[in-house]
Amino acid sequence: MYCPACGTLLSENQQFCPRCGERVQPPEQPIPQPAPLPDAAPVKPIPAQQFSAPSPTPGGLSKRKIIVLAGIAVAVLVLIVAVVIAVSAGSGQRKMTKALEDGDLYTISSVYNELISDGKSDDARKAMVGFVQDAADTLNSDFSYDISNASGEWDIEDYMYEDYIPSTWGDILSDEGQIWISGIGYQPLDQALEDFCDLADSKISYYIGLYYLDQGDSASDYEDAAEAFGYVIAADKNFSDAEAKMDEAYDAYLSAVITLADEHIADGDFAGALELLDQELDVDNAELSEQMQTKLNETRKSYADQYAQKAADALKSGDAEGAVGNMEAAVQICPDGGYQAKLDEYKLYLPYALYDQNNILQSDTGIELFDSAKAVNQEEYTNIVAVCYTENADPIPVSYMLNGNYDTVTGTFFSPKENATFHRTGSVYFEAYGDGKLLFTSPTISAESLPTDIQFSVTGVQKLEIRFIGSGSSVRGVDAIWTGDYGMLSNLIAQKNIPQT
Repeated sequence: MYCPACGTLLSENQQFCPRCGERVQPPEQPIPQPAPLPDAAPVKPIPAQQFSAPSPTPGGLSKRKIIVLAGIAVAVLVLIVAVVIAVSAGSGQRKMTKALEDGDLYTISSVYNELISDGKSDDARKAMVGFVQDAADTLNSDFSYDISNASGEWDIEDYMYEDYIPSTWGDILSDEGQIWISGIGYQPLDQALEDFCDLADSKISYYIGLYYLDQGDSASDYEDAAEAFGYVIAADKNFSDAEAKMDEAYDAYLSAVITLADEHIADGDFAGALELLDQELDVDNAELSEQMQTKLNETRKSYADQYAQKAADALKSGDAEGAVGNMEAAVQICPDGGYQAKLDEYKLYLPYALYDQNNILQSDTGIELFDSAKAVNQEEYTNIVAVCYTENADPIPVSYMLNGNYDTVTGTFFSPKENATFHRTGSVYFEAYGDGKLLFTSPTISAESLPTDIQFSVTGVQKLEIRFIGSGSSVRGVDAIWTGDYGMLSNLIAQKNIPQT
């Protein structure tokens, strides 16, 4: 025969399942038979005159006293019954409690079934609820673990469920016992068991946190410690200490992350440092994410400040490009750090390439651009604005918008070696005008002239115009086509004066 509720194999004489407590078959009870009535004697009528109130006699009881005494007797009987019931109920709870304290699951199951068969299921279940609640109190006050004995976090969990709980409470709170309790289906008992297990898991988390905090030597270890402390519940007596330890673990975690980021920086891997810090923001705990974000922002600002200082030093040394490059790094690292305004200022000190086609506002068809060319002294020059002038040619202009941002124009004025090779006899010079006002007149160069550096002021100038003026050669090229003479300006730039401090 099998239990209809859980399927446990039963003997023929069992009325209740020893596993789940379900009644298997109704108890065999004799059918009550009515008792035989005695032979009835004939009822004699009582004469009417006999119905008179009895007179009190010496030593006798009045009818009123008899009624009072009868009431007292009934009350005493009720009290006796209540005491008997209470004693009987208390004995049921005591019997169940003793079985629970013995810790043997078979005995507990047997006593439970016995009490159910006696109609004392509430006694049994209340005893179990009280037992589990007391166990939780004991666990909370007495449990401890020496983390020096652990080789990993699983050792702590194994100790809790395989050693401490079974040795303290026997089978009833072991894995098998918890399954048996859950099968009873009594909500207060289920809740008590859930609270017990939550507390046990909280204790495990607390000591796992201590283990990683004590044994940890990396950012991930300290992160695991902080996460474990976060699982300690408020009902745990270690809760306050867990909160303090979580802050300690997180500080260690942040320190380890920053140390690792500094190692990337020392190796020149700044991108790797920022990537590390950004990755470490990906944590489950929102509070930790907020703290990490704060730390990341502080770190970004600190590193950006270093680049901003490098930018300032570069500008002081006259290296405008170095100043802009370092300040661009500061903006990239910390976009909201207030570095953009300084970057815009430093960019004003960058050379403005007048040889760049994109910066030429207007030019005559006689203006040409070359990447490089050799001068008559065989030296090669780059970034060239060239003019091809012919005999009796009109001035050839090229113009730019400076918008008042620059102070000085510099470059190198030279005659290409082709002029000498082909014996060209022409000559050329240029005039620079700022907003229509003559600012500078260059030296005149011819085929045999050596390169000459030029410089003139353009402070406050909005529009700059350069006019090439030449007298071309009368010599034709080797291909019998007139090629004209050339004048060339190399690396022509406008520059804002860097302040001297």
